[in-house]
Amino acid sequence: MLVTAGKALEDLRASLFNQFRSSEGAKCQQQCIYGPGIALSFNFLVAVGTIFMNKMALALTVVSIGVDMAIVTDLQFHVFLACVALAWIVLSIVNKILWSNCSSKRTGLLC
Repeated sequence: MLVTAGKALEDLRASLFNQFRSSEGAKCQQQCIYGPGIALSFNFLVAVGTIFMNKMALALTVVSIGVDMAIVTDLQFHVFLACVALAWIVLSIVNKILWSNCSSKRTGLLC
C-alpha cells in the first residue's frame, strides 16, 4: 500500500516537472489560465470608460473586437468565458436599443 502511494506521488511530481520544466511550458500554462480573463477585464474597463463618455457605439465596437480576439485565441479552453462574453455583447446591444427608443419618444415620461 505504501509503495503504491509513493509511486503515485512520484508520478504526480514527474508530470508537474515535465509541464513546468521549461519557461515555454510555464508561459503557455499561464496564458491558458489567465489570458481570456485579463482580456475580458481590460475590454470591460475600456467599454465602461467609453460609455461614461457617451460613446455607446464605440464601446460596443471595442468590446466586440476584444471578445472576438479572446474567443478566437482560447475557445477550446474557455468555452464558459466565451459564452459570458457573447452574453455581454447581446445585453449591451439590447440596452443600446432600449435607451435609443426611450430617448427618441420625448413624451415627457421618464424611462
